Amino acid sequence: MSNTPKRVPDIGVVIITRNESANIASCLESIVSNSAGFDVEIFLVDSASTDLTVEIASRFPATIIRLDPSPLLSPSVGRFVGTRYVSAPVIQFLDGDMVMLPGWLEAAVHALEDKDIGGVAGLLHRSVPGNGDRTVKREITSTMTVECFGGAAMYKKVVLDRVGTFNPFMLGEEERELGYRIRREGLRLKRIPADMAIHMEKVQDHSEVNEKSRYFRGVGQLIRAYPFTPIFWRIIGLQRKEMQMQVMFWLLPLAAVILAIEGEPVGATVAACVMALFTAALVAWKGPRKVVLFAKRRVLIPWNIAKGFFIGIGRPEEFPETHTLEQAKATAPPPQASPI
Repeated sequence: MSNTPKRVPDIGVVIITRNESANIASCLESIVSNSAGFDVEIFLVDSASTDLTVEIASRFPATIIRLDPSPLLSPSVGRFVGTRYVSAPVIQFLDGDMVMLPGWLEAAVHALEDKDIGGVAGLLHRSVPGNGDRTVKREITSTMTVECFGGAAMYKKVVLDRVGTFNPFMLGEEERELGYRIRREGLRLKRIPADMAIHMEKVQDHSEVNEKSRYFRGVGQLIRAYPFTPIFWRIIGLQRKEMQMQVMFWLLPLAAVILAIEGEPVGATVAACVMALFTAALVAWKGPRKVVLFAKRRVLIPWNIAKGFFIGIGRPEEFPETHTLEQAKATAPPPQASPI
């Protein structure tokens, strides 16, 4: 029996994917090319992709975890499962449509030397479809303590083990829920002034609106799970803009219906005419496609918030996890030129 100590990498990287064949090579190349000086283990957790995501990823030195198809699949599930395989003391999370930027790992590891910090994130850029090689900086804040991060961040593994890592039953807002638990332990989450990654934005179409609207189920889950706590009031406050949109969207139609029911045909007609004129002006300004997508969001978002409230949040240890593990290749292909 060998007494050779088990290798403990410096950094674990967990990437979550679902149908990211267009971006996953750039994502993995950026990690491989920017990890010089570190022993990095890479875990790619795929949520039942139906394209070539897994086939492309298999060419890289990444352990692939293929989750079985299930209605429960979500970004939180991918991060929950990936975390369980990491042996490194810190974990960098990325989405499959992100590209890591040079120098980020060094800056993040250095920042985590502070004992009071549980996790760090940097400046996230975004690449808009049809915008050529230009990127727009999304997170422009300087060094500061924050309440949570987005999908890209680095955490101490010991902190995630202590607070329970991502809850796989969260159907959205999983980063906010995790951040709340970390801060309750007296630890800080810090954004540092270092370029972290580029997010490859997707075209806003019906499928993208459907997916983004489903994440609002997490809002309903948090409202139910943490009533009248700081995170409850915070999530309510963050929905203020959406509430204004809902009022704008539903006010005239509801007024027309109520007036018609109350036997006020003139008032109902006026409300209907104002609504028609407003819609026509909006179509002329924004175009019919954007107006339809706007209307679809206003219908789907409250529905998903209500759905999340009734679903609630389950216990992580009860999550019915099934997946297939494919070990990493020993070597990586030479990095190719990034499209960014």
